[in-house]
Amino acid sequence: RLSVSEMRKDHEEQLQRVKMLKDQEIDAVTSATSHTRSLNIVVEQMEAFSKKLGDLSYKVESTHHNTAHELEMGARQRDEQLRVLQDRLTHQQRDMEAERNRLHDVIAKMETRLSEQTRLLEKERWRVTAEQS
Repeated sequence: RLSVSEMRKDHEEQLQRVKMLKDQEIDAVTSATSHTRSLNIVVEQMEAFSKKLGDLSYKVESTHHNTAHELEMGARQRDEQLRVLQDRLTHQQRDMEAERNRLHDVIAKMETRLSEQTRLLEKERWRVTAEQS
């Protein structure tokens, strides 16, 4: 009887050990499933962040390209405006130089006429003075 009792006790211990191992295996599978879900969620979030980062990168690149193009166009327009203003200024300077030369000639002619008229007036005074004497 002692051996049947020992066998029963041994059988109960082995049964408890099997139940404990089964519970541990269930816990491990449950934990692994939970970790797998967590990893899947992290992977999905990383994919979403990666897509958002790609979209943001595209927007930044597009904005940079547009801004650079607008700045280039503005610089070209300013260069053209400066060229037109420079041409206009050069033309005005030529016109002013020509006008200055023309006025210089007119003044020289007027001074010559004034000198001639002054000389004639003096000659006429001498003649009138000589006739009166």
